[in-house]
Amino acid sequence: MRCLADHEEDFEFQVASEAEEEDRFRVGIMSRAKMEQARRFIINRDGIGFFKAILESYEDLGIFSVIDGKDGLIELIYSSDFEDDIQGIVNDMLNCGIELREVARVR
Repeated sequence: MRCLADHEEDFEFQVASEAEEEDRFRVGIMSRAKMEQARRFIINRDGIGFFKAILESYEDLGIFSVIDGKDGLIELIYSSDFEDDIQGIVNDMLNCGIELREVARVR
């Protein structure tokens, strides 16, 4: 029969593995947090539905939220991997006559 002291080395390895796993988890969260982008725009109210429909047609490209429908304040949240796609859609909106102006995010 082995005593607890005989397993001490195994226990230390397990603790180290858990600590390493926790570090990998934290790095993963930080990587995802750095990749998330949020941009706010003022858009003419008539264009809100059209812009939302276009963005949603690109499934999982980003999240469209109306912050203040009266003033036309919207927010786009997306992965930085899709920055070029989002900018292309914004440019297309301008080409379609949708008035769109980026505003600073107020916290």
